[in-house]
Amino acid sequence: MADSNKQVQIDIYHFGIQCPWFECTSNNLREFSDTNNYDFFETDIQRSDINTKDHCYFPFNTAVNSEMLTGSPIFNSNISDLFSCSCRDIIAKSDFIKNAVVDYILPISDLTIKDSISVCTNYSDIPNSKIQWYNDNKNILFGFIGYKDNSPISIIEYINSLECKYPGVTKDQNNAFILCSYSNNPIFDYRYDLIKCVIQELDNKKYKTLEIIVGKNSYYPNGTKQYFEELGFKSIKYLENTYLLNNGSDELYLMQYSI
Repeated sequence: MADSNKQVQIDIYHFGIQCPWFECTSNNLREFSDTNNYDFFETDIQRSDINTKDHCYFPFNTAVNSEMLTGSPIFNSNISDLFSCSCRDIIAKSDFIKNAVVDYILPISDLTIKDSISVCTNYSDIPNSKIQWYNDNKNILFGFIGYKDNSPISIIEYINSLECKYPGVTKDQNNAFILCSYSNNPIFDYRYDLIKCVIQELDNKKYKTLEIIVGKNSYYPNGTKQYFEELGFKSIKYLENTYLLNNGSDELYLMQYSI
C-alpha cells in the first residue's frame, strides 16, 4: 500500500459523464479514500483547462500522488492495484474477435440513449447520470448503436475535435474524434458497420479526418491498433504507456482516418 509517512492523494479526472462507469469508479475511490483517510478530488476536464489533462486519454483517469496511473474502471476487486501495480509487464495481445454484421443501426438520440448505456455497462443496472449529461451535450455528441436480435450490442460516439479536451488530438473543425467504440459481445465484434456509418456521415458533413485513441495490444480503450489499421486508419502519434489494473501496461496511439 501507500507510504504511511506521506499523505496520499487520489485524483480522478473525467470528461463529463461520457462514460457510465465514471460514477461507479468515483464512488469506489471516494469510499476507499474516506476509509483510509486519503485526500480525494474530482476534476471535470470538460469544464477545466488544468495542465494535468495532458495525461488524460480515457473517459476517466485516476492519479495517485499526482502520478497518472490508469483509465481502468475501479472496483473493490482491483483498487489495491493502484498502489501495488502488480502486473507491470506489457499486456498480452488481445485475441482476435471476428467482425460480424448487426441487424440494424439507429442514431444516438433521446429515444436510444438508454440503449447506448446498456451496451457500455454490459446490461448492468449501475447508477449513472449519462442521460443528464447527454441532454446537456446532445448538440455536440453524435453516434450510432448497433442491434442484434433486437438488443443493443455495439456503440460508437464522436464529437468535433474542437470539443475534445484530450491532449494530442488534432484540434481542427474538419476533424472528428471518437470518444467511445465498443462491442460487448465476447465472440463477435459488431463495430464495423457503425464505424462505416460514422465515416459516411462525416463525409456528408464535409469532414476531412477522423481520429481515435487505441491500445497497441488491448481492446481498452476503443480497440486495438491493428483493428483500426485494418479499417484504413493510420497511426500518427505514440502518446504514452498506460497501466490497466490487474492486467498490465500497454502503449496508447492516436490513429487517423482520411475521409
